Amino acid sequence: MPAVRPSVAQMAYAWDTTECRLLYAWANGFLDMESHWGAPNSGRRSGNYSARLFGQVFYKAKGKPPLQINGKPQSANVSYHGNKRIKGHPKFSYAADGRKITVSVRPGPAVQTIEVKYASSEQSDTLGYVDPKTPFEVLDSKKGSLTVLLRPNAAETYHGFRKPNIKIAEASVEAGKALYTTYGCIACHSLDGAKNHGPT
Repeated sequence: MPAVRPSVAQMAYAWDTTECRLLYAWANGFLDMESHWGAPNSGRRSGNYSARLFGQVFYKAKGKPPLQINGKPQSANVSYHGNKRIKGHPKFSYAADGRKITVSVRPGPAVQTIEVKYASSEQSDTLGYVDPKTPFEVLDSKKGSLTVLLRPNAAETYHGFRKPNIKIAEASVEAGKALYTTYGCIACHSLDGAKNHGPT
């Protein structure tokens, strides 16, 4: 499960190489793999396969993988092929259902949103996205590719993340942004009129 930090500060991703899907996106922290790899002086894995997250998770994979291929859920039989960075953003590739799938991940236009682009090696494929537990918007759909914008579906703070002591003397855009991103408001409320659990 490689952790990849994009070029935009305060945001990081984790990709699950077993299920070949975006697993987490979080802010204000990092992924601690010591529970998996062991302490620096141990020289071996500890056998615990769960990482610890430090910071605020705003996206978490829930339920079955969301990608649909020609109207059917992607098979669970997938094979991870690797990743690379393109202009500072990760692009993952894997095999599923007899084709190669690539997934490009980058920050979306609004705070704590994620733009995910899927592409199939079979250019005649119709790709779809089904995720009842995550607010999303289809940005682009054409034969062989699909781009979706994922909105926050979690507001969880982990392991020692300290919220800053915010003192507001007067109302301002900067003060509102600090409150919105620090206290998890973004999990239910959008900034751009998009529908979510709470009003924009």
